Amino acid sequence: MFVDLSKKHSTLENKIKNEIQANERLTNEIKVLKSGKDTVRNEIVDAQARSMRDNLLFFNLEEGTTDEDRRSEDCRQKILNFCEYVLEMVDAKSKLKIDRAHRIGRFRFNKHRPVVVKFNYYHGKIDVKQRARAKKHSTPIRVADQFPKEIHDRRRKLILLMNKCRSEGKNDKLEL
Repeated sequence: MFVDLSKKHSTLENKIKNEIQANERLTNEIKVLKSGKDTVRNEIVDAQARSMRDNLLFFNLEEGTTDEDRRSEDCRQKILNFCEYVLEMVDAKSKLKIDRAHRIGRFRFNKHRPVVVKFNYYHGKIDVKQRARAKKHSTPIRVADQFPKEIHDRRRKLILLMNKCRSEGKNDKLEL
């Protein structure tokens, strides 16, 4: 009986050792897969950021209240008019090349959805952004870069940190 128990015990010990080794291999594989997942996720965010490089978001542009008004809205023309008449860009309608412009988000009454604009040329985007910044006190319409959600969240945290530093008397800039 002792010999049988001893054999069963050694057999169980070998099985446990094998299971522990298999568990360690699986744990290592999981670590490698998680690392690969993070790498792929970062590559996706980078690709999204690059595709949004030429985009600007326009906030507080008037929006129609009826379904028909919203369906017939020409966001591209609204942006070109804003650039020409509010930002005072000479001949903006012929100089600025806009690939597309459309509203994003779900419609809600008494709220204006932002308009995302993809410029054909990066320099056109920069010109509009600089002029909008110079006119920010004379118009309620705001202009900002478009970023993927992950980058937007990271920037939000950094901006909070920057504001805290400024309140402590440090003069830091956020450069990303």
